[in-house]
Amino acid sequence: MSGEGPGRIRIEGLLEGPTASFSPAADRLAEALVRAGAPADCLVCRLEGGRAAIEPAPGLFPREQFAADPAEALALALTLLLEEEGAGAPSEWFSTLRVTAWEEDRRRESLLQLSRDGIRVVARESPWSPPPPERRSLLRRYGLIALLLAVGGGAWLFQHRQEVRDLWRAVRAWWAGD
Repeated sequence: MSGEGPGRIRIEGLLEGPTASFSPAADRLAEALVRAGAPADCLVCRLEGGRAAIEPAPGLFPREQFAADPAEALALALTLLLEEEGAGAPSEWFSTLRVTAWEEDRRRESLLQLSRDGIRVVARESPWSPPPPERRSLLRRYGLIALLLAVGGGAWLFQHRQEVRDLWRAVRAWWAGD
């Protein structure tokens, strides 16, 4: 299940492009995230060889850490960051950011698209129910105990093999009516 469930948020993908048109700073990104009502550590900046990327931190986030809809909060934070840096909507940049939010009976997937007007959120909802809990078979549940009892019983029988043989002969003789 990998932690997916009601009240959990997963962020995937990235916002990426050349640093010549926009070069985000990690502290500015964290500040924009907090002002938009999102956790400061949910997105991180990475600069590498003339390219910059804003990507999600690994893992799932609790819904309580977001003041509004998680996708809307991230879109607002990125819009604030782009406006403050004077980048507007850099045409060389592209976004594959996706936010998945699980609720009790539905899953909401939102794509954050970079358009001329800024960051736009496109969302879809689908019914969802958590997978049933894994049922463990009796063998998996008690297999080790059964194995230990079998080994212990076998060892006891081996140790007392003469008494067991005598008992077996007595039972067979009694059964036969001798």
